Amino acid sequence: MKLVKVRVQNYRSVEDSGEFEVGDLTCLVGKNEAGKTALLSAIRGLRPSQPFEFDEAIDYPRRFATRFDDRHEDGTAEVIRTWWRLDSSDIAAVERKFGKGVLRSDTFQIHFGFRYDENKRIWDIDVDSEKVLENMLSKHALDATERNALHGVTNGLGADTALSAVAQRTPKQEALLQEIKQCRGSSFTVGVIDVLSARQPKFFFTSHFERMSGMVSIQKLQQDKQNKAVSVGDQIFLAFLEYAGTTLEELLEVDRRETLKATCEAASNEITEEIFQFWSQNNALEVIIDIDSGKAKDPAPFNTGTVAEIRIKNNNHKATLPLSERSAGFVWFFSFLAQFKQLRKTPGNSNAIVLLDEPGLTLHGKAQGISFDTSSSDYCQTTKLFLPLIRPLWFLWIA
Repeated sequence: MKLVKVRVQNYRSVEDSGEFEVGDLTCLVGKNEAGKTALLSAIRGLRPSQPFEFDEAIDYPRRFATRFDDRHEDGTAEVIRTWWRLDSSDIAAVERKFGKGVLRSDTFQIHFGFRYDENKRIWDIDVDSEKVLENMLSKHALDATERNALHGVTNGLGADTALSAVAQRTPKQEALLQEIKQCRGSSFTVGVIDVLSARQPKFFFTSHFERMSGMVSIQKLQQDKQNKAVSVGDQIFLAFLEYAGTTLEELLEVDRRETLKATCEAASNEITEEIFQFWSQNNALEVIIDIDSGKAKDPAPFNTGTVAEIRIKNNNHKATLPLSERSAGFVWFFSFLAQFKQLRKTPGNSNAIVLLDEPGLTLHGKAQGISFDTSSSDYCQTTKLFLPLIRPLWFLWIA
């Protein structure tokens, strides 16, 4: 399925964006503080790939905060409404479960906002429940007598109620009833939504300001993970480790120095080959993952326990520097690519809509042209992005 149109309301500085169409690549351009970041943030709230929730106290427009009930008579405030178009594979997935002709349209809407019941996203989709029931009756081959119990019934819940009231159900009636009950609440519309929801892209948001930590305390990071308080920089570091082919837990479980070194070197080699397929500014660089014990004179929390550090080696100068001391452009690119590649590797995230907030502003002008090659398995089409120095935000669809 493909996102085709969006509207944002009642979110921070965005009172109402109006409806606007989106394509494979959409660029939002505006002055500083015009609300571009707020717009992208509201969009990702529909189905975020990273932990994210709307917070009414922070996100609802402040100047209307005391008039919420007056402005929204039904008690809810819509933030994000999206329009989607199904492709042939989506329709086929629905028809495999519910039969032919059950969707009256190949387009539908989803909306979400503040004070929605049970934090649910609302789908507006036109499902022909009567057709679904007819398909199921044909599938289970109920005869005229068996069908009499469903006279006048046109939907799943009605069919569930009618069949449950039959004292002595035939095997065919029982099989039909059990299939109906497989839909949540015995609703055919909800059943269709569940099929399509599993296929819906997630929104992946990354900002110019989100940079990977170049050094982490393993013990503190473990504690932060348990407390669900991992910083953005450390979260990117974890994504980087997985992208490099290892995990924090794997590094901690190693009980032999040589094995640890081998694991780090393998991960370093993997990430170096990946990163420098795309980074063309300096091909003499090499990524090194270094694990060591904290030293007493280092700042806390790096003065105790185990410390993991990413260093960049310049083979021309025969020297290494911490990632944090490389150029801002390199650190941004490194952080973005690590997140993006890991996104593609994560089950359920391979089909994603990428929201880029002010990307690549610290890159050299020539480095701001990024090629996406259709021959690569990571990308589905060839798109040439030029990131002009006018502080745009890129809204990128990865089909």
